[in-house]
Amino acid sequence: MNKDLVTMPYSTKERPKQYTSDVGTVFNVSVPFHEKHLLDDMDDLQHLEMCNSRSQLIRKWVRKEKEANKEQLELMKSFRR
Repeated sequence: MNKDLVTMPYSTKERPKQYTSDVGTVFNVSVPFHEKHLLDDMDDLQHLEMCNSRSQLIRKWVRKEKEANKEQLELMKSFRR
């Protein structure tokens, strides 16, 4: 059988439909030397919160804080308009 006639579900250069070309954003967080212990604390909290990475932990914190401060955030946004 000719190998050229065998079709694959997708070529190695194409991505399956569940993948996307969208990318996120990377931002740096500065941790001063005298507070370097916060990285260890963050790693401990990462495990407690069942997060796979520090990044996931930070995103979780932001969502939680946003929900906790929902009324204040909406008030702040109304003043900006």
